[in-house]
Amino acid sequence: MAAAERGNMIAAMTRKEFTEKSEALKRIGAWCVVGLIISVLGLLVGESYLSSYIQQRYHTDRWNTSAGILELVWMFAGLIGLSYLEWHLAKQWGLACPACGKRFIDKMRRLVLLTGKCPKCKTDVFEDKAINARLCSQPLNREEFKVKFENFTQRLNRKLIRLMIISMAAMFGSVPLSKYIQRMVENGDLDWMTLTQWRWFVVVMLASVCLAFFSVFIFAAMGKFKLRDLPCPDCGRPLVGGAGKLAIETGICIYCGCRLFQEPSSVNTS
Repeated sequence: MAAAERGNMIAAMTRKEFTEKSEALKRIGAWCVVGLIISVLGLLVGESYLSSYIQQRYHTDRWNTSAGILELVWMFAGLIGLSYLEWHLAKQWGLACPACGKRFIDKMRRLVLLTGKCPKCKTDVFEDKAINARLCSQPLNREEFKVKFENFTQRLNRKLIRLMIISMAAMFGSVPLSKYIQRMVENGDLDWMTLTQWRWFVVVMLASVCLAFFSVFIFAAMGKFKLRDLPCPDCGRPLVGGAGKLAIETGICIYCGCRLFQEPSSVNTS
């Protein structure tokens, strides 16, 4: 790489700066996804009304094929636009390797926080090192934190197992339910329901699913889905999963870089 190109590379930053910019970029991406989904659904609804109008007015259904192509083009264009926006903002905000310029997007940001190095060239990304990290405002006890971390991990594993069991039960339970409804249709037990009532039933079910789907994305964009367990005394972010393991091993918070325990760290992540 030429010397001029090295001079234009983005300088290393602190863990705190990296985390704040990463979370801001994640929120922007979540809001953009919500906007894309709303626009696609709006296009679907508008296309349905427009298709009916054209068919009644001009007695042709050629618009249906064109509308389907337009929806696919809009959706793929939106996805490409979102990918480019994230790539561009990562470059503009300095979420890139100071050596090779690799953009840290999606899951790569988490990997950078855990290792402190660029996944591509293994260059140190952060200015602050574990060996000279500042002590947090309210130091923790390493052994107590380790016990709490292990208890939390066990509780989380039990919840995940219960969730998997419930999901499997719901999946297998839907098979006899669908066969029961099919048998009722074949026997004429549902003939009392008109076509309009069936349509309203389907619309209500789809609307409920879409509402739940939108709620997840909107709450995620607002930052409502955050764990409150084992928070860092300084930045308040949860030290669970890989962050908790690294905190026990190195004694630092991967998000803000502060030293969590009073005793100095025995492991250097530089």
